[in-house]
Amino acid sequence: MEKMNFNKITSIVLGVVISANLLLSPIVSFAQSTRDDIKAKRASLFCDRISNLSGIDQKIAEREATIEQKRADRINRLKEKRNRGNERRVAARAKWDVNRAERYKKLLEASAMTDEKKQAIIVFKTTLEEATKMRRATIDSATQTFRAGVDQEIRAEGTAIKAMINTFKSDIRSATEKAKNDCASSADSATVNQVLRSSIKVAMKQFTTDIKSLGLKDAIKPFTEARKEASKQAIETFKSTMQKAIEDLKAALEA
Repeated sequence: MEKMNFNKITSIVLGVVISANLLLSPIVSFAQSTRDDIKAKRASLFCDRISNLSGIDQKIAEREATIEQKRADRINRLKEKRNRGNERRVAARAKWDVNRAERYKKLLEASAMTDEKKQAIIVFKTTLEEATKMRRATIDSATQTFRAGVDQEIRAEGTAIKAMINTFKSDIRSATEKAKNDCASSADSATVNQVLRSSIKVAMKQFTTDIKSLGLKDAIKPFTEARKEASKQAIETFKSTMQKAIEDLKAALEA
């Protein structure tokens, strides 16, 4: 099962953080200025840049759209994989059906020398066909349950990612608004700058931790194991039924 690499997601959102940092970079020196002039100019430019941070929401929205597109692409690939699997299974079963029909015909032609032996072959055919139907039905049901479980977990993952992104956006927005308010109240610009940068780093770290906690592979493991066990049991039951049918047929033909 293909999964979305959390590193790709965090790298997308990291672009927002980098953009914010560029907007917040302080001016370190001004030629022919006194220290007070430098401080005043730095504070003024910082506040001007804070007022222009409304574009961060747009940048996050663009990267959120990129994440959604990647998820949509993954789901489409999964659908295509399933369709190919369905086509191969249908073709293989059709081929097996033809082969069995030919074997039944040859068996009747070669061994149905009496009505009793003909009837034994018919019973053998009926038993084998019913066993085949049961095996296929069990495997198809297990596959359907597996796919439904995977789809459920993919939807849950999408909901979780959206919630994480919304939390990240809210944290960035809150930090930015606080910086604007602090700047408007004439707080020390260097302190405001540092607090904002620190808040962005904390938000990014939390987002990364949350993304890492998503375990789609582990979440679908029970469905994978259940399908595997159901298929295994179906095949074993079929083999057991077929073996007994062969032994019964053999005994009838040798009588």
